[in-house]
Amino acid sequence: MGLSPAGRTRRYVPALRRRLLFRLATSDTYERLVRALPPIATAARRRALRYVAGETLDDVGRAFRSAFTRLTS
Repeated sequence: MGLSPAGRTRRYVPALRRRLLFRLATSDTYERLVRALPPIATAARRRALRYVAGETLDDVGRAFRSAFTRLTS
């Protein structure tokens, strides 16, 4: 006996969620919209910093040096 309709739905929700989030993350239209609204841009930046080292190459360099120092100390 197979999964119930509800079971099949629950099985695919995580994959659909990942696909939606990836499309938003790579959407030029969504980025323009977020950047046009300062409070949303601030919130998006805060959430994104968890996954990236920074917005500029200098930010990345600082994050790398900080992580390297912690690992080698």
